[in-house]
Amino acid sequence: MRPNAIKHAYSSPMRSKALRVVLLSGALCVVGCASSLYVPTADDVRAGGSLTTLLQGREVYVQKCGSCHLLYLPETLGEAEWGNRLNEMAGRAKLSVSEKEIVFEYLKSGVARAAKK
Repeated sequence: MRPNAIKHAYSSPMRSKALRVVLLSGALCVVGCASSLYVPTADDVRAGGSLTTLLQGREVYVQKCGSCHLLYLPETLGEAEWGNRLNEMAGRAKLSVSEKEIVFEYLKSGVARAAKK
């Protein structure tokens, strides 16, 4: 096969279209997953916390964690498991210490919310 034929095969319109479909599907999945995550309300605020912190934690979770993989619903893990998972992933997600803390508050709030049901 000629070198130009190989180059042409990788830059074909069909390949470009397939790549756009994959990227769009991924973006829609993040948006779709984010929309199924609970949105905190005043009832979810724990002692010493704030609604603003929970909302910010949700936003960081969606933006930073969801940029690499599908998002887990907060109630799928317990608080200890979320703590371990955040410790593992914080560096990869480039979370600051404060971002890690507010994401953890959001996730713990989701665990507590599910336990009330």
